Amino acid sequence: MNTVTSEYTMLEYGMIIHLRKPEIPSPKPGISLLLHGWTGDENSMNAFWGYLPKNHWLLSPRAPQAGSPAGYAWAQITPNPYPEYDALLPSVEILIDWINKFKKANGLLDTTMNLIGFSQGAAVAYMLAALIPEQLNHVVSIAGFLPDGTLEKLSKQLNHNPLISIFHGAKDRLVPVEMAIQTEAAIKALGYTTHLCVDENTGHKLGPSCVEYLQKISD
Repeated sequence: MNTVTSEYTMLEYGMIIHLRKPEIPSPKPGISLLLHGWTGDENSMNAFWGYLPKNHWLLSPRAPQAGSPAGYAWAQITPNPYPEYDALLPSVEILIDWINKFKKANGLLDTTMNLIGFSQGAAVAYMLAALIPEQLNHVVSIAGFLPDGTLEKLSKQLNHNPLISIFHGAKDRLVPVEMAIQTEAAIKALGYTTHLCVDENTGHKLGPSCVEYLQKISD
């Protein structure tokens, strides 16, 4: 079996991960970390894999908390459907610990990552941009929201500011597009390079007009 192209699910360092090794061998492979939303799991982000670089490790972790009525979550959504920084922090700390151990075990400590987060997973991606910005190259929020308390943390990390792309549907009823527009303006005002793509005919998902830009993600 060609291990370079292997894809599998494993329990490692306390997290369940669905991953694919780089399809194209490279002396310096990249990393794309994909973060699912509320009630998702380690397989929920597989649909995005085809848009990402073939010389990347593709890593899709399962969130550590149980969702309701099924699946998994980075934080509970009651009473707040948009969990704040402190509510998400326990799961984010578990994820950071896993990231560091995975990178060390695979000789990737100097490799920066692309993050692709959907909905609640995008909230986690924003927090990672505030907590480990030196490890990040590009942060992509799909139908996501910026957790309250995160903007202040981002303002203190301007020496390491990854590109932040925000993809949102104008017809999103779960996370209104106005939240995405406000988030992009606030992050841009801090000095970050941002890209906002709003798909006029899309709800709570990645719209076709934003797919082309996602495909441009590279090392």
